[in-house]
Amino acid sequence: MQVNGLLKGFIDLVFEHEQRYYVVDYKFNSLGSGDAAYTPEALTAAMLAKRYDLQYAPILAGPAPAAEARLGEAYDYDTHIGGSLYLFLRGSQCRPADDFSTSRPGRLIEGMDKLFLRRRTR
Repeated sequence: MQVNGLLKGFIDLVFEHEQRYYVVDYKFNSLGSGDAAYTPEALTAAMLAKRYDLQYAPILAGPAPAAEARLGEAYDYDTHIGGSLYLFLRGSQCRPADDFSTSRPGRLIEGMDKLFLRRRTR
């Protein structure tokens, strides 16, 4: 499996809703025309085919330090990080429930954050 280039990119949007932080990644690729191309199964298949599943773990590590700095000792990953949302904009006229969302276990994200922090402080 080739992973070169998969971890490039930017976080398109971070927002807070009901004291939970979410990361949004806008996708411009077309999965087809009409609602049938944007079913939960089709979105999952597209996510796996493009290996977006490898991208959203480090992306979720993005808002964690800011949330922790803002909330201090009250911060808890599982309570305050809502997950990531992938919005397929070419299917935006289809049913809105068919965007892809996910979250990752707090231990994974916190471990990644420590790994990234160690690299920044060297």
